[in-house]
Amino acid sequence: MNLNYKILWFEDTPGWIKTHSAIIKDILEEKGFELELTEEVRGENIAKYLENLDFDLILVDYQLSGDFNGEKIIGKIRENPAYMNIIFYSARGPKQLREKLMEKEVDGVYCLDREPEAFIEKTELIILNTIKKVQDINNLRGLVMAEISEFDDKMLNIIKEYIGKSDENKKVISKFIFEKTENYQKCSSKKLEKDKKNDAINTYIDSSSFGTHSSNMAVSKILKLHLKEFEIEKECLNKYEKEIINQRNDLAHAKEVEIDGKKVLQSKIQGKEEQNIDEEKFIEIRKNIKKHRKNLEKIHEKISNLREV
Repeated sequence: MNLNYKILWFEDTPGWIKTHSAIIKDILEEKGFELELTEEVRGENIAKYLENLDFDLILVDYQLSGDFNGEKIIGKIRENPAYMNIIFYSARGPKQLREKLMEKEVDGVYCLDREPEAFIEKTELIILNTIKKVQDINNLRGLVMAEISEFDDKMLNIIKEYIGKSDENKKVISKFIFEKTENYQKCSSKKLEKDKKNDAINTYIDSSSFGTHSSNMAVSKILKLHLKEFEIEKECLNKYEKEIINQRNDLAHAKEVEIDGKKVLQSKIQGKEEQNIDEEKFIEIRKNIKKHRKNLEKIHEKISNLREV
């Protein structure tokens, strides 16, 4: 599981899935996750998914219309055991579903009533339970660090998109980067110096010397040059260092400790106040990751559509 919670949903009543998926989306967002929903109306399509499972939860309406109903889906699951969470639901109630599953010798499947309130209440509990399974504090650190590392690539893509639009863009951003990035002079090689008149900017931003802080400065400069078009995105990016870079640094220097019977990550960085990172803090971090991911995607989209200057 990453920050996208993946659900495969077999349901042939569009209004039902629209209403209830919206509620599930809100539940996940409250925990800092995002719903990634795959909808299916044909039960026979489950076979292709069972061969290569990539979902956190499968929801199945037992009374799907057509020849391939819930009972046949149960048979397919028995042929290809799905070692993951599956929910069957029916207006006939969970008792009948359990009997069918017992007949087919299928274990590990949740059975729910289709009544809306009961369905949502129990589905929420199941979802929160699946999230809890990956809530080991060090697993959370790995999940968050992996998500944040992708932001460096997103930043580089934005810079490359911008400098590739015109020679003037390249000139302005190259000058800014080479003047503001202190590591450049320390880490520049003879090759970089030789290529400086040509394409040093692309060589440099692809090098290990061009880090997260440098990328953030360069993208901020681009938005500042076009503040009218990027006022909202710039406001969000102004919080990037505090909400993303600093949090990554805290996680990188944290160790697991126990406080009041609960495991937390404790970060001690010289010159900074000690930080205790618990589940509530991770929820905050996940929400910030989602916010900044969407902001960077919006910046890239707008840069792509920006007129050459």
